[in-house]
Amino acid sequence: MLLYKSFMVNPLGVNCFVAYDDETLDATIIDPGMFYAQECEEVAAFIADNGLHVSHILLTHGHFDHVMGVRWCAAEYGVTPLLHSADHRLAYDLERQALLFMRRTLGATAPESLAAIADGDILRIGNVEMQVIHTPGHTPGGVCYYVPSAQLVFTGDTLFNNGVGRTDFEGGSAQTLFTSIRERLFTLPSETKVLPGHGPSTTIDDEM
Repeated sequence: MLLYKSFMVNPLGVNCFVAYDDETLDATIIDPGMFYAQECEEVAAFIADNGLHVSHILLTHGHFDHVMGVRWCAAEYGVTPLLHSADHRLAYDLERQALLFMRRTLGATAPESLAAIADGDILRIGNVEMQVIHTPGHTPGGVCYYVPSAQLVFTGDTLFNNGVGRTDFEGGSAQTLFTSIRERLFTLPSETKVLPGHGPSTTIDDEM
């Protein structure tokens, strides 16, 4: 069974998740936006205390607030982060994003390397299958990670509790985002739990 622990990280309050198979203790870190050393230490302590083995680092999209801790994660666990290819350019351009959004640089360090995932890919976290759903609109390469056996989906900044991701950044499109939500997420079982990139959880039924 897939279990998870959430950590609210960095000044923008990103939900970073450590999700793991409770049988094999295989784990993934989703949206490692850790900025402060203490945030990295808390995530590392949870992984160590539970005897987890990190096999995947997954990004829902390439915005700086979701990527700031990815270099540390990759070095700490020896895993190449996965991100849709349409967002690779964003993930390598963190300081410009921070300057545009926050009017200041943060000293965020881009990933050393990234590997690509695509719509329909099946990832295995131990015995648990996780499906990649491409949901562009907030960014061109935004994806969600759906776990049918656990009836949950990690939605990044595509879908929030009573809200959706912004579309006024470079590469954003409101029409594309609403199409993604309607055709890719609202077709999931209504009881599916939504774990967004910011804020509290919700369900597909509530958001519909």
